[in-house]
Amino acid sequence: MSAQSNSKIKFVFVGLAALILGLTFALPTSSQAADQIVWRLDYFLPRLDPETIMIQQHCDEIFEFTEGRLKIEVYPSFSLKLNPRTQLKNLKDGLMEIAVMNVQMLEGQEPSLAVTEAMGVWPSKEAEAKAVEALYPFKKRVYADPWGCHFVATKMMCVQDTGIFSATKPLKTLDDLKGFKLRMSTRRQLEPLKSLGAAPQAMPSGEVYMALKTGVLDGAVSGSRILIYQKWAEVVKYGLERSLAGALAQDVVVNQKAWDSIPRDIQEVVTMVFTAMAERSKVMAVMPGTSASWRRQCEAMGVTYYDLSNEEESRLDDVYAEKWYEDLKKATERTKEAWDVVKPFTKKKM
Repeated sequence: MSAQSNSKIKFVFVGLAALILGLTFALPTSSQAADQIVWRLDYFLPRLDPETIMIQQHCDEIFEFTEGRLKIEVYPSFSLKLNPRTQLKNLKDGLMEIAVMNVQMLEGQEPSLAVTEAMGVWPSKEAEAKAVEALYPFKKRVYADPWGCHFVATKMMCVQDTGIFSATKPLKTLDDLKGFKLRMSTRRQLEPLKSLGAAPQAMPSGEVYMALKTGVLDGAVSGSRILIYQKWAEVVKYGLERSLAGALAQDVVVNQKAWDSIPRDIQEVVTMVFTAMAERSKVMAVMPGTSASWRRQCEAMGVTYYDLSNEEESRLDDVYAEKWYEDLKKATERTKEAWDVVKPFTKKKM
């Protein structure tokens, strides 16, 4: 065999040996794999939504800062296949270890956690943000007992303004809503919208695009970001904006047994990362930059916007507030207790 052939054989052998050695070091050992903790996080928004991306980024930070000891797997669009209406019980029962829960979806299980979603009662988004923060001690107690969970922080969705969007006709005043078939985003909007003469209905967000396109709906209540990320801007023509949204709070909560099972240094990392996420989201929710950016993008796609006058804005707030205070009279004692905490930040003291 020639020297050249021997040289090639040695080269191939050395290359294979290096590859095997590299793979050996790259793959986790059985000890490392056994030490890694994996938590599942069931989330309601799709993977490419900015809110989901934000959560994924912070879960990645936790993985990095714990040197791979804690991995949080995010399941967007509730792809863990658990019942979203029992999300709090799912967490308590250990069907997932961690959740970032939209508190509006918890009203059927623990309505006290959703008092910051009252609409028409806040003088500003800043006041809402202060109410969200003031509720922290109450949430820590209620999540612990009766729900057996550890409360970490509350993030706010990065939406300042909500609006009513139309695929059929311009919306310039609240009177234009009479007979208007629109999809509402929360239960709290049902009676107020009816009182304005609209025909609101519930519908999963994934069905709205086709309903707008085929005329099943005239419009929908949402924020401009949804027009972009769920492609509603392809069928929506007009927007009536500047109506204040709820706080859109989302609580970061961990199953208590899962929390107690991780070392203290990992607990500190989880708390640090999600507290930072909560603070960042609060700033984005209060300041108009993100909402204005989404509106500009929608306008570039052909959506024509109108803004409510101050008088119409006040009228809309009064309609929402009246319904909220009516519901509050029938609320549970724990919900009334939570309301007492946030009441100082409202514009109507009751």
